[in-house]
Amino acid sequence: MAGKANYSAAGILNLLFLGTAFGGSGGAGTNIAINASVNAVGNWYISLHTNDPTTTGGQNTNEVSYTGYARVAVARTTAGWTVTNANATCTPNANIQFAASTGGTGGAVNFFGIGDSATGSNGNLIYVGSLSPVVTIANGVTPIILNNSTIVESVSIDNSLDEAVSRHSVFLSA
Repeated sequence: MAGKANYSAAGILNLLFLGTAFGGSGGAGTNIAINASVNAVGNWYISLHTNDPTTTGGQNTNEVSYTGYARVAVARTTAGWTVTNANATCTPNANIQFAASTGGTGGAVNFFGIGDSATGSNGNLIYVGSLSPVVTIANGVTPIILNNSTIVESVSIDNSLDEAVSRHSVFLSA
């Protein structure tokens, strides 16, 4: 079975969620990947989905729709996320609270997305995954992704790279 070493998996999470350079072993100043110095993404936008947006979908693919819903910005820094290098995991530093439903029904929320757009259909997803438990959106329901939710950057590949690095489970509260 092929896969990424834990060092690589943790480096990818640090780069994506903290904007920290993914360093090489060639000494000071060597990097495998660095954060963009111009127009770097400052926030990730968390979205909720009624069905799997898939690894090829956009941020609006199967996105929930209820009165009051909006994607939630989380800073792409240590203020927003904690990366644990030893096991290549990432957790939000605070609960990710969405606006309460003030009308209509949004359906059952089964999936989350992390993307680069605050609104609209032009958002690119960088991570998608299932939510547990599933929450049915109704008037007065406030979905919350808990701060003990974990994204694990897979270090092994079973069927395809897309499936290995983009499927994650987090916990949802309402």
